[in-house]
Amino acid sequence: MIICHTMLISTKLHPPSLKTAMLPRKHLLDLISAHRDCRLISVSAPAGSGKTSLVCGWINREGLPVVWYSLDRGDNDPDLFFRYLLATLNRTGGLSATDVEPFLFGQKPLSGQEVIPFIIEHLSNLSEDLYLILDDYHLIAAREIHEAVNQLLDYLPPKLHVVIISRHVLPLSMSRLRLRGQVIEISSEEMKLSYGETKRFFMEIVGIRLTEGQVQEVTRRMEGWVGGLQLFALSLKGQKAAAGLGGVLRDVCARSNDYLFDEVINAQPEKVKAFLHATALLDRFTVDVCREVTGLPDATEILDYVFRNNLFLIPLDHEGKWYRYHHLFSEAVKKACLQSGTDAWKETYRTATLWFARNGYLEDAFLHAFASQDFEFTADVLEDYLKVFYDNDQIMSFRRWLLKLSDKVTGRRPLLRLLDCQLKMETGQFVAAAAILSDIESRGAEVFRRYLGSKRKLCEDLLLMLKNLLPHFLNPESADVDRLREAVGQMSQDSRTLCGVVNAVIPLCYLCRGRLFSADMALKEAKPTVFSSGRQLDKIIWFGMAATVERYMGSLSRSETTLKEGYLFLERTAGSKSHLKAGLDVSSAWIFYLRNDLAKAMERVMDALRRLEQTQSTHELAYATYLLALIHSVEGEVQKADHFIEKMEQAVEKAGAIDFIDLTRAHIVRIFAARGEFQRAEEWMREKRFKVEQYFSLGSVIEHLCRMELLCAQRKYGEVLGMGEVFRNRCENEGMMEAVLEIDLMRAGSFFALRDYSRARKLMEGALRFGESEGYIRPFVDHARLIAPVLSSLSSTSTDLHSSAYLSAVRKACASAASTTGGNGSDGGGTERLTGREAEILRLIVAGYKDKEIAEKTFVSINTVRTHARHIFAKLGVHSKVQAVRQAESLAMFKN
Repeated sequence: MIICHTMLISTKLHPPSLKTAMLPRKHLLDLISAHRDCRLISVSAPAGSGKTSLVCGWINREGLPVVWYSLDRGDNDPDLFFRYLLATLNRTGGLSATDVEPFLFGQKPLSGQEVIPFIIEHLSNLSEDLYLILDDYHLIAAREIHEAVNQLLDYLPPKLHVVIISRHVLPLSMSRLRLRGQVIEISSEEMKLSYGETKRFFMEIVGIRLTEGQVQEVTRRMEGWVGGLQLFALSLKGQKAAAGLGGVLRDVCARSNDYLFDEVINAQPEKVKAFLHATALLDRFTVDVCREVTGLPDATEILDYVFRNNLFLIPLDHEGKWYRYHHLFSEAVKKACLQSGTDAWKETYRTATLWFARNGYLEDAFLHAFASQDFEFTADVLEDYLKVFYDNDQIMSFRRWLLKLSDKVTGRRPLLRLLDCQLKMETGQFVAAAAILSDIESRGAEVFRRYLGSKRKLCEDLLLMLKNLLPHFLNPESADVDRLREAVGQMSQDSRTLCGVVNAVIPLCYLCRGRLFSADMALKEAKPTVFSSGRQLDKIIWFGMAATVERYMGSLSRSETTLKEGYLFLERTAGSKSHLKAGLDVSSAWIFYLRNDLAKAMERVMDALRRLEQTQSTHELAYATYLLALIHSVEGEVQKADHFIEKMEQAVEKAGAIDFIDLTRAHIVRIFAARGEFQRAEEWMREKRFKVEQYFSLGSVIEHLCRMELLCAQRKYGEVLGMGEVFRNRCENEGMMEAVLEIDLMRAGSFFALRDYSRARKLMEGALRFGESEGYIRPFVDHARLIAPVLSSLSSTSTDLHSSAYLSAVRKACASAASTTGGNGSDGGGTERLTGREAEILRLIVAGYKDKEIAEKTFVSINTVRTHARHIFAKLGVHSKVQAVRQAESLAMFKN
């Protein structure tokens, strides 16, 4: 007995030999040093966190007198524990051999009731600080020992301090110590290595310099776990670089699996092991999920045990509701489950899926559903929860999960195929959508035989809706609105969401046809159905559509009010960060543009595009991109504008709807006209074979406005007036007053050019009064060069408008645009609009600077200056600098 104790003491009462170099952690060492006078220093963190290394580093740095007691499971015997404790303290000289021998070599079992008072009494007169290290304290489970340590801490001699190293949260009563500031606790979170420390570890300890990306990847995978980094060091031993990081990561994961099972998982009680095997499969969980997947009624207590014992559990919130495990720990368990030869892990995933789905966590539900590798089960859950996806506007999430299923699985499920068809239609994949519908219809009623009751009716309603919606998407100008209304009437009451979809489309059909009064009426009729449906998206579409129709009708104030209501509704129901805000932002951006607030218009449309990229809605993307390209064009940023024009063309060509392509190309021609590139616009018109008598629609309105701008540029004022009078009446009859404003501006400029000043001023007065009532500025700016003489004449002859603040604002905006970019060329001079850089160079030419001087001032080469000069000459219709200066002066391009 005595010999055995002596042999053990020689190994247990020394600090461990640390063979692996560790990174000095100065901030933690400084923290401990600052609290070195505390009674208790506690370092508690998971296995392999560098706890012992930290304490050894602190001891070595400070040169402290210490006694070290390395515990093992055998030390749960109180008699053995107290003998070792006395032997440890005897090594300091504080306890004399004579005093200790009766305890160490006696036959009577020792207890804390006699040993702890003895230690307190005999060490009360220590002359210098002494630190008692209790290492691996997590191995102690005996209550008698915990009570004895508590007693020691309560009555600790002034110069004696206790340092406890443990994988678990200490099962000691420390509230009084905390209250008195007599304890410093280093937690598992503080033991994690930061990104900077990880980088230093590889440079200073391993001797390898990783790239920033490699450090980020290692930090992400290791999550600050020192043990993982030490395994990394072993895997990289002898290497000078970490080129094959992927292979090293795999090696580290394999080594960590063995370590975690040997040191952590297998050391737990059977019930805890079963709990870990189930819950470590989950990406995140609550105690309710734990109870569900484990079937353990005491899951709360076990989760608390796992947390207190630092079993790699990471809290995800401050409330202690959601948790996950360290990635390497989870991977170790998952690998073991897959290699176990049973399918118990699949049942865990399925059970978790259903819990998450029932409680509204659909992303979590389908992450775990696919992890189960039971794809028929996953498809069943997708079908069961599709209404929830729709009502919560999580359509793109639904689509993402749907695309993960194989064609073999979805091919047997017409409900999923129909939903895929709808998603394809909404994202512009019309040809693919038509193919799905054709295939389903060709199979007849038997195609739905796998469904009964409400699911079967939903399939029938979806098929009815999509058959009638597809023509609208392919050709909105000629879609049968009456058939759409009939389809709504044939749907069941359970399909209110689908009815809302159709009713949101009908006003769009009328808008595409240019029938704004009908669109406005349809919006009012659709509102009750749309707002009683479950889908938030349809409600936001309604607000956006109503605002767009009101804008085209020339009522910016009504449009603005509708958008405010839409934003408030969205804030109440989905939050301001919702992707649904995109539809409202596009309409709002147009109002800012028409009021000439280009900065706010740009900000709104950029926000919209960022959100629309999540939804992939082809129509909205194209419309928002059109406005962005237009803004860049009028600001002279041609390259940026061309980039977005290219994106528009790619989006609509991918969609394959001919009329949609034509409408988009009409928008592109308006952009060419806005920046004075009339030759490109003319080429498009010839290719389009424009006809004045063509079918009236939104697209034809845009084309007519383009044609009138071209005629103005060509000084064909008589044709402008002839086309404008007829076309104006058609627009006014359908309520398209925004177009009427533009037509009147071009007619006023044309009358003035033909010296019919009275009619020109009368038209301009009407345009100004209408524009002032709604705050329009941009239409005047876009035709600034053409209407400038009329505005000048009007301000000098009209008594009621002479002092108008609105007229002054319009003239100032027009003058600013002309001086910055040279106008849009609609003055009849046959000039094309200059870009911002071209206008800058022309200004310097007019000021008399030479090519070399211009190059220096604009920070470009002389050749670039000469290239710009050639473009300027072509746009001004001149052949030399002298002619360019004269033309610029005659057009008053740079007058303030």
